[in-house]
Amino acid sequence: MTRASLGMFSAVLSLLDQISKLQLQTAIQIKEYAYISNANAKDVIELALNCEWIILNEKTSNITITEDGNLLKASFNENQLTMDLLRRMLMTYSLKCRPAWVYRVPSGRREASIFMSNDERRCFLEALLLSDDITESCILWWDNLAECIRYQRGVEVLETGRKGEYESIIFEHKRTAFKPIWESIETNLTGYDIISVVSPSNHDRLLIEVKASSLPIGKAVLRLSKNEWNTATSAKHFQFHLWSFSSAKKLCILSVDEMSKHIPKNHGRGNWQEVIVPFSAFCNFIEIL
Repeated sequence: MTRASLGMFSAVLSLLDQISKLQLQTAIQIKEYAYISNANAKDVIELALNCEWIILNEKTSNITITEDGNLLKASFNENQLTMDLLRRMLMTYSLKCRPAWVYRVPSGRREASIFMSNDERRCFLEALLLSDDITESCILWWDNLAECIRYQRGVEVLETGRKGEYESIIFEHKRTAFKPIWESIETNLTGYDIISVVSPSNHDRLLIEVKASSLPIGKAVLRLSKNEWNTATSAKHFQFHLWSFSSAKKLCILSVDEMSKHIPKNHGRGNWQEVIVPFSAFCNFIEIL
């Protein structure tokens, strides 16, 4: 991935301007005719594509400036990379390219800046986003980015969770020849995700809570709510399905007794509401083909 820098951002703005003025349509034309000072044309095009300031038609190889790209071009006045323009470009870069440090933004700007490259940090300093003199607009910029990252992570977690539930539906259908009920599609308040049966010959209800992660087993964790645990301990038949999608698709099936070893207890006036348990606490993951 091409990293952001003041030079790269200036080159992107110059690229957008020249695509428009010279009516350049393909990457070949851009590399041949566009003048991009002190920057590799391929890297500049890659950054503009990743940030969706331009789009590439795979069939015709034509490059077109997007609406966002045109807005940037219109704001680029007399070759001046203003603070407001730089902040807009940094916001897009952070959300579209998602460098590794961006996931630390909800923990604070210092936590994110530690992992930025020198060029990236210089961009943020130039945009007065890492200044000791903290302004209201600076706070708002960081808060907006943090909110967007939380939302994106929430969507990713939801998609991974649904993928795990879908795999459990398939697994249980094969195991029992009984079509499970996908309960969490209807409501997420019951404390379980799927209703299956104990076995092909025993049609007693088996309630299943599914947890899934795209992280390696050594880094993945599950979050179990008090409601989910109360449901598990009060049900006649209950299982936990843990899915790992990091490399090979792997499943770990846990009983209530196995999970109970990692459940906290209330003390005094304290009352736990959620517990975080690492996937690595359980060793019986099996690969599912």
